[in-house]
Amino acid sequence: MVNFFLCYGNYINFNFNNKNIKIMKNFGKLLKYIFLPKEKAFWIRVKKEFSSQKEKENFIYATIELLSNEIKVNEI
Repeated sequence: MVNFFLCYGNYINFNFNNKNIKIMKNFGKLLKYIFLPKEKAFWIRVKKEFSSQKEKENFIYATIELLSNEIKVNEI
């Protein structure tokens, strides 16, 4: 089986039409934007479920505090 893939792997033809190429180019642009942003950026990971309303509110307030500490405004 391995010999089959090694010997006949060169004959596999991938059909990339214009639609697939455009999708791959857009995906590449998205990856470039995520990993090489033009501006300094950071990520926040957010949980979708909390065990109580109080825990959810504490998380929201902590996130707001983090954002207010990290985001700087350039005064003109």
